Amino acid sequence: MATITFFTDNVAAVEKFDNENMVAAQKIDFTKKNVLTSDVVQLVNILKDTLVDYIRVIVDTVEGGAVTADFGDAADPNGWLAALDLNALATARTDVSAASSLGFKLVKLYTADDTIDLVPSAALANAIIRIFVYGNKVAV
Repeated sequence: MATITFFTDNVAAVEKFDNENMVAAQKIDFTKKNVLTSDVVQLVNILKDTLVDYIRVIVDTVEGGAVTADFGDAADPNGWLAALDLNALATARTDVSAASSLGFKLVKLYTADDTIDLVPSAALANAIIRIFVYGNKVAV
């Protein structure tokens, strides 16, 4: 298992967009960088003091073989989305996996710089996805 920074190297995190709301978007093309089973693939840089509301993932090109992927961060590898099928054209919107006692999903405050990551169940060489991270920077 390796940590892959290919998609986040030299890519600045979005600090502000549309009147304090943030939408960070990244196209991830695995034909340009292949990854192995259980590699941790860093997709989007998240700045300290960012409140992430949800993420959306779109599978534009399928892998061509059975593979799923978890989306999360260092603290919770599948905290945003678990087992998304990357061998089917799909759009998934998700909230953080932890739910309150009332049953609704919670946003997540990042108190340190982090990344939104993907961990595949099998090697990836053909899939192309887009990821969107919605949230805002909070004043501390």
